[in-house]
Amino acid sequence: MYKNTFFTNVFLLMITIFSHNSNAQTNIAVWNFESFPSGFVNPSTSLGTGTASIVTGSGLPPSLLSSATGNGNATGCGNTLTGNAWQITNFDPGTINVSNGVEFKSSTVGYENILFNWDQRWSNSAPCSVQVQYTIDGLTWNNFFLTASNFSGCLGAIDSNGNFEVATPGDTFRRFTVNLTAIIGAANNTNFGIRLLAAQKQTTGDFRQATLDPMTSTYLLATNSGTWRFDNVSFSGSLFAGPSLATMSTSNATICNGDTVNLSVAITGGQGPFNLIYSNDGGTTQFTVPNYVSGTNIPIVPAVGIKTYSIVSVQNAPAVIGTSNSCSSNTGTPSITVYAKPTFTAVNGSSPGPNCGNSFNLNSLISPTQSGGTPTFTIFPSGTPVISPAIYTGGTITFTYKYTKNGCSTTSLPITFTRNTAPAITIQPSNATQTVCQGDVFPALSVVATGTNLVYSWYINPSTAPTPTSGGTPIPSSNSSTYIPSSTAVGTNYYYVQISGTCNFAVKSLTYGTYTVVPKTTTRTITATQTNVCYGYAPADLTLSGSGTITKWQKSTDNTFATGLIDIANTTITLATGNITADTYFRAIVFNGYCDVPTAPVGITIKKANYMSGSWDMTPDPTTTAIIWTTFSSITDVSACNFILKPGVSAVFNSNHTLTVQNEIDASAAGASLTFENNSSLYQVNDIANPNSGNIIYKRNSTQMKVYDFTYWSSPVVSQSLYNFSPNTLFDKYFFWDTIPTFYNWRVIFNGAASMQRGQGYIIRSPLIPGDAPAVFNGIFTGAPNNGSFTKSIEVSNAGVNNLNLLGNPYPSAMLADVFFDVNTTDVYNSLYLWTHNTAVGTFVNFQYSANDFATYNYAGGVGTTPATNLGINNSLPNGKIAAGQAFFVRAKNTGNVIFNNTMRIGGNVNNQFFRSNNSNNTVEKNRLWLEMSNSNGAFSQLLFGYIQNATDAKDDGFDTNLFNEAPTVSFYSVLNNEKMTIKTDALPFEESKTNQLGFISKIDSDYEIKLAITDGLFDNQNVYLQDNLLNVVHDLKQSNYNFHSAIGTFNDRFLLRFNNINLSNNQNIVNQSEIQVFKQNNDILVQSSNYKIASILIFDLNGRLLLEKENIDNDRYIINNLLLNNQMILIKT
Repeated sequence: MYKNTFFTNVFLLMITIFSHNSNAQTNIAVWNFESFPSGFVNPSTSLGTGTASIVTGSGLPPSLLSSATGNGNATGCGNTLTGNAWQITNFDPGTINVSNGVEFKSSTVGYENILFNWDQRWSNSAPCSVQVQYTIDGLTWNNFFLTASNFSGCLGAIDSNGNFEVATPGDTFRRFTVNLTAIIGAANNTNFGIRLLAAQKQTTGDFRQATLDPMTSTYLLATNSGTWRFDNVSFSGSLFAGPSLATMSTSNATICNGDTVNLSVAITGGQGPFNLIYSNDGGTTQFTVPNYVSGTNIPIVPAVGIKTYSIVSVQNAPAVIGTSNSCSSNTGTPSITVYAKPTFTAVNGSSPGPNCGNSFNLNSLISPTQSGGTPTFTIFPSGTPVISPAIYTGGTITFTYKYTKNGCSTTSLPITFTRNTAPAITIQPSNATQTVCQGDVFPALSVVATGTNLVYSWYINPSTAPTPTSGGTPIPSSNSSTYIPSSTAVGTNYYYVQISGTCNFAVKSLTYGTYTVVPKTTTRTITATQTNVCYGYAPADLTLSGSGTITKWQKSTDNTFATGLIDIANTTITLATGNITADTYFRAIVFNGYCDVPTAPVGITIKKANYMSGSWDMTPDPTTTAIIWTTFSSITDVSACNFILKPGVSAVFNSNHTLTVQNEIDASAAGASLTFENNSSLYQVNDIANPNSGNIIYKRNSTQMKVYDFTYWSSPVVSQSLYNFSPNTLFDKYFFWDTIPTFYNWRVIFNGAASMQRGQGYIIRSPLIPGDAPAVFNGIFTGAPNNGSFTKSIEVSNAGVNNLNLLGNPYPSAMLADVFFDVNTTDVYNSLYLWTHNTAVGTFVNFQYSANDFATYNYAGGVGTTPATNLGINNSLPNGKIAAGQAFFVRAKNTGNVIFNNTMRIGGNVNNQFFRSNNSNNTVEKNRLWLEMSNSNGAFSQLLFGYIQNATDAKDDGFDTNLFNEAPTVSFYSVLNNEKMTIKTDALPFEESKTNQLGFISKIDSDYEIKLAITDGLFDNQNVYLQDNLLNVVHDLKQSNYNFHSAIGTFNDRFLLRFNNINLSNNQNIVNQSEIQVFKQNNDILVQSSNYKIASILIFDLNGRLLLEKENIDNDRYIINNLLLNNQMILIKT
């Protein structure tokens, strides 16, 4: 950076010009309209520059002449000559005062005495008044008041508003001139303009024609079909006189290069601003200053040398040359001398070594060396100038160098001279002994020293500590004030430092450090009893053996622990790893007395079975995560820990196949689908509440249904819509059982507008199926599968009712009723009722099913609603395995909650129908028999009796179950303390002599048959007898079924179930029904026996009245003659 100091002169050039004023007019801009190169909207000038345009303020915008023709070139008043004109046709004067017309603009710079001239022609219907407006800024328009002194025109007159009105009609041109001299700003103006606008007629105040209507002696209103034409439009004026004299100062000046000097010229005469031309070499090189104002400064920066300035010419706009154009008329020729500033280069410097204390010549930092001038050194911070201190012996300084010559100076930026110093240690390295494990980092050795350009060299000595510091080996690349000793090799080393620099000699540290490296070992070992786990499972805890203080545990998915390292704040010998979702490695950090040492890691890996291209890479098992990569269709059961579908993959479990999963399924990948066909199962073992991701499709087929049949349903998935499940069911045929005490009945869910809740039962009528033929409904549940433990509220209703609650299996697998009873025995009676609609369809009323179509189940077993030989629907007994999707009734003991959990679930091929007849897996001893009572028209009722472990002879919840409802035809039951029991059990051990009271209700007068349908346990080899107390008959049910007739009524003491014939009276025989035959011959009745003699015959009607008694027959056949009977049924006892 340089700083110049000199002086600046201002020179004044004075010019005096005597102007020559003349009123001679010169055209500034002319429009003759002989051609329209710019179009009709904005016609161009034929001389000079300017603009023309249409002014539209209101009304219809005027249209333009379609061709450049018309009358023009008028030179006076009333002339009609050939040529072109600018025609504004359809000229609408508008509705706003003085708003429509034409506009002309032109610059008047350099002119005064401005005139505006034009020729104009009016059509007969056009407005006949013209108002003149002007602008001096190009934006604001002012009215110009026409007078006899500033306006000339013909065939009309100036009205009192200062406007011109045409006096005579007719399409002839008039010539007009407006003198604008009186307008301040009209002369020498770049924005001057004139408007010619349609004005109101003075006498009427509205827009009128020049035509007088002879009928009314008034001037007609102007119409928008009128026409204005213009020709020979011009602005003119007289030029300003040029300047007469210019004067420039004659003072000389001396400056430095780069400095600025001001020139000034005084101008006399003319009209500014001026166009000034001057020269600095007699006219060869010229400089132009446009728009120059007399007396203002002209800043110049001359080059090195001597320059003499003079005026070449002065003009005023537009190029009017005054007398000052002659060089002889201008005065002043100042001379300016420009000296060059000194130039040099200054650099920082320092005292050289090795003897850094020598004197130093500061001039050596400046180049090139200057001569002929005066140098000055200014040293900081004193700031005192010193003239040429060539020899310097002091310390480090900062100074500036200034050199002056011919009055011009250059000053350097700050320069620093550094006095170099010898090395010296101010803080010695630590002499503390350090010990670390191999591979760990030592604390750094450090030294603090002063001096110039210090160089550090650290030394290592593996032997005895040096005294004083000497010997050893220099360590490469140790040029630093700090050094970290290596810990790669086991052993002890000693370290010190030597420091050198620019000046004089090197110095060594007086102290040294002792650094020992010990092996990194530990005696602890991790023991893992389970190294393979299922995804999301935790393995058995890890344990540590050996000795050493445990600092922490660590884990990583990288077996080198280089990435993903996570510290575990645990200092015990046992670690619970938590759930594993990726292969993970664990280690413990143990302090061995010197350092933390990691143990050998152990890995916990996720066991995976991958299904690809139709096969498994390994057979999945309960500890395996099964991953489906390609389309899968089951051929057998699959068992896995977790079950995961990859994107775009479909998996199907076919009928009677089970997917058993310990934890969860994941079908959430994009495009993935998991389908369970009818009778297949998803069995999840662990009781985790809703762990599953994504939806499944679970299919359940109903039994055959007719159009008005209902099926009891429960959803195995989350948020299944009732409507979406059966969209073709009639809108008001979706129900749930409302247990509110004040209602206690079926409640309609209109349009199926609800989601099926977990554990809740529903009944849904079959879709609208044409005809009466039964059909299977294919139900599809879609949603996340239910899993885990949850509760469902139940309610005790009003006294006197059954306190029924309709529940349902919430899982996509079968559910064990016995376990359900075990869990909920406090709040639920341990019996359940399953809807079967097994009653044959009625003959007279279509689709009427029995209210007794509820199969019953408790701990003892199940009672069905159809005989085993029936080919109808659900022809087997409930076995305690509630199928997926099945709803069922229970009776509540208390208002509260029932619990569902995974302990109730069961997998395997037990989900294929609502009931299955197979042997129970229960280890409780059960000895059971099933009796069935039926007629030839389809009436049916079944009871169960047994000797069961844990049962008593009294009424036991879970072993004895009351009759659910009386059937429309017949209800068959055991009698216990006057209660009707569908299932009745007695305590073990079995007693052959005990009997069981049987009862029945017949709603019709009918013949019936009692059958021993099924036995198990001890009853497989035990005689079973039916004692008919009415007929005094004991029948062996193992030999044949027992047939009898019954009237309508309830009969609780007619039959006994017994197991021996020892205690029968002497006149009682055990007779098979086939051994006695009865025939009707005309009016006689023949009774005969195939094996025994008949002792007596008793005949009863159905009300039990004795009609005939015959004793002492003692024959194998007997004929009863002429017994008077109505058309009625009778009972015969022998």
